Amino acid sequence: MNRTPAKSEIREMLKWLNRNRQHLQQYAHQYIAYNANGKIAHSENLREVLDLAEASGEIFSIYLVPGFTASIVILPIYFRTVSTHEWSPTYQVNLKHKDLAINTTMVVDSGADFSIISLKAGQDLGYALADGEHISIG
Repeated sequence: MNRTPAKSEIREMLKWLNRNRQHLQQYAHQYIAYNANGKIAHSENLREVLDLAEASGEIFSIYLVPGFTASIVILPIYFRTVSTHEWSPTYQVNLKHKDLAINTTMVVDSGADFSIISLKAGQDLGYALADGEHISIG
């Protein structure tokens, strides 16, 4: 199983993700395993990506590339500094359900009353709807 990265490794992986976020749109609706050196594996199947990434022997994180952001818009925060850069509140998060645990990169709102993950990520992690719950689309 992938070990939890050190803070310095997380920082470097997030730098790579932020620098390459626009180029990752070709992997929309897919999971990518990546680290500070680049992409390790990609697929729509989470287990396949985890198997390939773990076989590499490298430290990695998982990112589910969004298909679109039309219904949810997350605006970047710009700071006036000597150098120009884009920043978003992206952090390393550990998701676990039963026997599956992954280190993943997510946008985090630390002041939110509750947090959500995508339907695809929840299903791929093995979560199921509780009795009386239903999926409402539209």
